[in-house]
Amino acid sequence: MKLQKIRLWKRGCWLAAGLMLTLLMSLLTGCNGENLEKAQGEMMRNETTKPPAVCVLFDNSPSFQDYAESSLTEIKMVFQVLARQYPDSTVSLVLINEEPVNVFSGEAKRLDIAYQELSQVVNGDRSHASNLSAAVHNGSYFLQNADAGRRIMLIFSDMQHTVPDYYPNGSPDGRVPVPEAFPWDDIKDMEVYAVHVSFNEWELWQQEIAKRNMGEHFRPLFPEQMKANHVVNVVFPKTED
Repeated sequence: MKLQKIRLWKRGCWLAAGLMLTLLMSLLTGCNGENLEKAQGEMMRNETTKPPAVCVLFDNSPSFQDYAESSLTEIKMVFQVLARQYPDSTVSLVLINEEPVNVFSGEAKRLDIAYQELSQVVNGDRSHASNLSAAVHNGSYFLQNADAGRRIMLIFSDMQHTVPDYYPNGSPDGRVPVPEAFPWDDIKDMEVYAVHVSFNEWELWQQEIAKRNMGEHFRPLFPEQMKANHVVNVVFPKTED
């Protein structure tokens, strides 16, 4: 009888210990869940309050010459908004030519220098080719390393990759296929806008974009659209003022 009572007592102790452990784990899990949710919320708030990072790619080839001046105007408007509303934002300016070069990298406070340098290039000699893949890769590297809330890439180009060893001679419709080595993975988490791209050329890009489910992140701004709107109004809506 005494042995049976001891066994019952031990069993009760084990049950009580199990209940206490379960309660303790529940409390700890609940606290951790709340802390995790709180941390995630704080992270999201930081991302929305951080200034944006913007990379502007400018096509310096002859095929884009018709839109060079209007693109300069659009870029100037973007720079003005960045300097006024996001003075701590970081900006990079990359020329799309045969060997893409970074013309400027710095804060929006110094964008007057960037615009002057770009204007000098546009009014100078044209590049013989457009290495679009390399230019996008260079620009995406800048954006990936920026401590920013939004990562925005503005590609002022006809989106024709015309590197000499790639350019398809005798294209019947004048379109240039999307380069096989285009760095899709580099831009998958960014907002990308192709400005002044023709509708015919965009059809080829749209097929590749659809394959990768990137339609929400990679958007065109056709020349016809630019007559009624401006890049800055699309990228930085007035609701953000």
